Amino acid sequence: MVYFEDLFYMDHDVPFGLASASGLQGEVADATIDIWEHYNISPAVKWVDDFSIFRFPKTDGLFHGISKSVMHTYDYDLTSIKSIIASLGIPWHKNKGQEFSDSFSYLGFHWDLPNKTISLPNLKCKKYIHKLSSLISACERAQVFKAQVKSVIGTLAHVTFVYWCGCSYMSNLYKWLTSFHGDYIPCWITSSALTDLRWWLTLLSQNHIPCSLAPDGPIRDYNIWVNASTEWGIRLLWGDLWATWKLLDGWRGPSRDIGWLEGVAVELAILATRVMGIHNANVLIWSDNEGVIGAFSKGHCSNFMTNMSIHHSDEVYSETQSPLVFSLHPCRFSLHSSPSHFLSSLSSPMSQSDCLTAFLDGVDVLAQAATFYANAPPPDVRQVASLPVDGHIRIPQTCKDTHIVPSPH
Repeated sequence: MVYFEDLFYMDHDVPFGLASASGLQGEVADATIDIWEHYNISPAVKWVDDFSIFRFPKTDGLFHGISKSVMHTYDYDLTSIKSIIASLGIPWHKNKGQEFSDSFSYLGFHWDLPNKTISLPNLKCKKYIHKLSSLISACERAQVFKAQVKSVIGTLAHVTFVYWCGCSYMSNLYKWLTSFHGDYIPCWITSSALTDLRWWLTLLSQNHIPCSLAPDGPIRDYNIWVNASTEWGIRLLWGDLWATWKLLDGWRGPSRDIGWLEGVAVELAILATRVMGIHNANVLIWSDNEGVIGAFSKGHCSNFMTNMSIHHSDEVYSETQSPLVFSLHPCRFSLHSSPSHFLSSLSSPMSQSDCLTAFLDGVDVLAQAATFYANAPPPDVRQVASLPVDGHIRIPQTCKDTHIVPSPH
């Protein structure tokens, strides 16, 4: 859109073809948003040429509408906002578009404002199931081309906005995509990628609970610190309680490195939060490994074994609804006494055959932390720590000590 001598002109020339002109629709949409905001039609958001416009009740509004089964008056409706830009000749899709409502479709998702949720519409879900089933069926019979794989991966990446647990089931697909040698050279699917595609198909075929968009509650700082070393193993600190796991010879192998150890340390801390009965909380975990913090924060990792730890952690999160908040900070505690004991039952999503059992001395995956943490004083360990005014979490002095007194339990 070009403004010259009090007139607007539509820039409709594409001298280099559509491949390099993807931003033209966005430029027209940006100009449209600017005009609406000038007339106090806001807030309005857009993605390329898809708009989503909001309005709020006004006592002196001229237009009527219903929200939460109550009649209100507003300053504008869909017809009035289109009339403002009608003279510009901006084309509108004949079938797309919807009146103002408490719930609506936008960017392929269904948004429910009163309940603060987002979900995948049934029609979209059926479409994605068919698309995914077609790829799985093709991969089981023959090699497939890169274009079809990219299309499915793009769809699933979009869906992770609603199904965050699916992020850790994308890494193997991304890795498979890099194995193609060209757009016109087919490739066999890897076993790990096929397993993850089937997981996605199962997920999309189930009845789903909408994803909540409600703001997270205050951060709970239980003084949880995790750390790992290739020389001795893993250690976990929770307030005045601590535990260590010693590595066995031969632990190092494909995808089993220091990053994996740090990921296992976080996983053990997450399992402990479930044992403690913590639900619907932002749990703060302190770590000094930036790579693991980034992997758990984004929900997936290129390292296969670390990604498995994220798998397990996501299962705990889906049960407890307790998202994690990570803080990058040097771990300044040391443990010089004998390891404390985690010997009671721990209901874990990991099976007894999990690799942890083979490479960590004394680790019973199904029996780790219940008694240890059950003996912790509930008023001290389970207290909710809210964010101070300055937004920083303050760690109790225990974390700054050079030595930690072993738990008597």
